[in-house]
Amino acid sequence: MHLKAQHMLFECVSLRKSLNAPLLPQNRKRKDQEDDDEDDKSGTQDFQDPKNVINVIFGGDGSFPLKRAQKLILHEILSVETAAIQKPQRYSEVPISFSRDDQWTSFSELGKFPLIVDPVVAGSQLTRVLIDGGSGLNLLFASTLKKMGLDISKMFTPSRASFYNTVPGNAAPPLGSMVLPVNFGTKNNYRTEYIKFEVADFESSYHVILGRLALAKFMVVPHFVYLILKMPSKTGVLMFRGDLKKSTATKRRSSTP
Repeated sequence: MHLKAQHMLFECVSLRKSLNAPLLPQNRKRKDQEDDDEDDKSGTQDFQDPKNVINVIFGGDGSFPLKRAQKLILHEILSVETAAIQKPQRYSEVPISFSRDDQWTSFSELGKFPLIVDPVVAGSQLTRVLIDGGSGLNLLFASTLKKMGLDISKMFTPSRASFYNTVPGNAAPPLGSMVLPVNFGTKNNYRTEYIKFEVADFESSYHVILGRLALAKFMVVPHFVYLILKMPSKTGVLMFRGDLKKSTATKRRSSTP
């Protein structure tokens, strides 16, 4: 539209919408300013004594085929081990920490943008892999498999998991599950783990979503303010920075109706 302009069409449309927006009344402006000031207050806050306890009931992914398996896992959780017989987790001897030196960018709304990395999965580098610590499943999309050129006809195994909030009011069963190698790093310093994925047959802005199961296997520590991912390896700590441009582009694409 503007041949000699050095801005994107999205920025032009956003500016037009902001200029056409109705002005806020003076009292509304004052109220918003007071709310912002209240949110920005820092310092020591009073401790809150709990007046009641709120519990929740939630479902799992249905991956336990028998009640016996569920009882065995519950028994393991309830078992109390002393420090003398504690079994260390793999790579637990490698300390991971964050400091101001990890801050590589600065923007106003912390935590607004997703953490996106680009590991190698089954020989293909995927450029839009979402790190989602709130997901109980590792999701791989059927469209991604096609782009990877994998023969998936014999790779699926039956899955009991279901996806919710993808189809309004219904659970969307996956096509199946498969185990694929996921690699972070370079030839000189890397980590490779075999991750179980649930294959979803619906569209997404991402190639893959790595949930808690994958993050736990890698012993990953994500930082959603610095947009950094750190994990232990045989030679120390591997660090991967998210791509902020991909994060903003993906978020814009996913929010477009």
